[in-house]
Amino acid sequence: MNENLTQKSIRSFLWKTAQSVCTLGSTFIIQIVLARILDPTDFGIVAITTVFMTLANTIIETSFSSSVVQKSELSQKLLSSIFFANSLLSFLVYSLLFLTAPFIARFYDETILTAVLRVQGLRIVVASLCSIHDALLIREMKFKALFVCELVGAIVQLGVGLLMAYTGFGVWAIVFSALSGYLASGIGKITASRWKPSLYYSHSLVKDALSFSSKILAVRVTRKLFYNIRTLTIGKVYTTDTLGYFNKGFQFPSTAMTIVDGSLTSVAFTSLSKLQDNRRELVNALRNYVRIMMYLCTPMMIGMVIVAEPLVKVLLTDKWLACVPYLQIVCFTQLLAPLNVKTTAFEALGESTISMKLHVSGIVLSIILLFVSIPYPAWVMVFSGFISSLLLQIAIGVVCKKRMNYRYSDQLKDAFIGLIPTLGMVAVVFFCSYISCGVFLSLILKITLGIFAYVVFSAISKNPILYQIISYSKRIRLTRRNDAG
Repeated sequence: MNENLTQKSIRSFLWKTAQSVCTLGSTFIIQIVLARILDPTDFGIVAITTVFMTLANTIIETSFSSSVVQKSELSQKLLSSIFFANSLLSFLVYSLLFLTAPFIARFYDETILTAVLRVQGLRIVVASLCSIHDALLIREMKFKALFVCELVGAIVQLGVGLLMAYTGFGVWAIVFSALSGYLASGIGKITASRWKPSLYYSHSLVKDALSFSSKILAVRVTRKLFYNIRTLTIGKVYTTDTLGYFNKGFQFPSTAMTIVDGSLTSVAFTSLSKLQDNRRELVNALRNYVRIMMYLCTPMMIGMVIVAEPLVKVLLTDKWLACVPYLQIVCFTQLLAPLNVKTTAFEALGESTISMKLHVSGIVLSIILLFVSIPYPAWVMVFSGFISSLLLQIAIGVVCKKRMNYRYSDQLKDAFIGLIPTLGMVAVVFFCSYISCGVFLSLILKITLGIFAYVVFSAISKNPILYQIISYSKRIRLTRRNDAG
């Protein structure tokens, strides 16, 4: 990869990670506070609405923004046309959600779902108004500005959420805190981008942009369905309590993974798009992203499996211990998620059809395994998600070998880049289990020594990613000193 692009990508990743920490961190804190106040049933209700909102927001935020990031040249006419088309789309999607809310509530036998969905749906309108501004900031790799916007939104969300939670608003604390935070960050993005639409619309320009983005949209919607269809099914087949436990078990690993994997994937799509004319450089860059993602995510997910029980006890109290098995299974499933960056390479090359077909195949397989597991306990249904994710990654690997000459041996080597230091970390954490101390101190000790052990074993095994990260950090510090001087 070009050295300047590499350094810019690393800086962008750091800012994108900081942005994700602000956004997800505030939500996570609110969820923990509410988990101590509310019952699993309340979180089961919120989990159902969250799936529908996730799908709706994905449609609005992805329908055209991918083409804005990927296209080599943009015009004011194109951006304005996309803006008005996206605004119309948001109105249609919100209207559909508004009208179907009572039927969804009736299907799950929860009347409160109607009001919750209709209020949460207002986020769709906000998303449409700032989606172009968001895409322009990503295109220019201005992740520092995005971080500031998300920081403002996180502060507003946290403040509103805590205030409403402690004054007895219950489920509505989650709904209104998310909406207010989304609105605050959206205003910030519009201000930071400084772009304004013109009174212009061209159907041909919109059609051309949609021809590319529609395939990526299909990929991302199917990917969301792939990871959320179990939530909808568990909510219907099993009890709302069970869904609440699953939702909490899913939240821990998915939040941690979104911070790292989501940040790197956003940066990867932008930087890989800049290399679309040089296939060899693109594959080298892709391999580097896979290695970095797996190096960072493997210890997180495996570590969370080991400390799952004390983690739940400390953060959520003993009443949530039933979520531990779900948390551990989801950790293994989420560990495969960083490998999806391989399909991002196809999107960056403009071959989004390949990515779409792979993920559609994945969701079909997931649905088949899902229905097969219905007669069994809920944990079997959750485990079927890991099996379908694993089979999807095998299919992606085969296509990468054929289309990009990304050899199988290299794919395995890159995927297991963090295996040796992770095994060392696991040994140290298990040893800590024999040290007698309270649950809280034991958790802190395991996490601290686990991180330390991972770095030490990485150094002992001469892991190239560790030295790469250190090298990039030194360069960034040196650049800042030179700029300051």
